Parts: sequence; C-alpha cells; structure tokens
Amino acid sequence: MFQRGPVVYCLQDMDRQFAIDSLIVPKSASVEAEHRRDQLGGAAILTVAGATAGQKALPPVAAVPYYAWSNREPAPMAVWFRTVR
Repeated sequence: MFQRGPVVYCLQDMDRQFAIDSLIVPKSASVEAEHRRDQLGGAAILTVAGATAGQKALPPVAAVPYYAWSNREPAPMAVWFRTVR
C-alpha cells in the first residue's frame, strides 16, 4: 500500500499495459511525490520505479489518491500489492 500522510494511493488499470493483479513492488522501489496542479484538482501523484509484472520490468508507474480513482472511466483498481525484498 502507498500512503502519503493520511492519503492512501491506488493504481488504476487504465494506466497500465499489464494486469493490475500481476504487479509486484519491491520494498526497495523508489517512490517520488509530485504535486500536479493540472491533474485531479491539484493532487499529489506518486511515481513508483522498480515494479514488475510477472517477469517483466516496468517503466515508472503513477499512483493516484484513492479518493480520485475512477476519475476518468470505470476501471479495475488496486490499493494492496505483492512485495518482494
């Protein structure tokens, strides 16, 4: 789970080129927060680097605040992810 202060974050399937339930996030993954005034009314978006899907390394993925999921169209979403050390 990604959390920044009291805000819980999620990943939406529409932003991925893989099945959301195949995501694996290593405990050493790099997570950066960026305040984006042009998205979701000025929300902080998290960029996660180092995740994989199955055996495939992924480019950085964006996590949005949970309260804003399904903001574009209905899509699968996940808050909890598998991790590896």
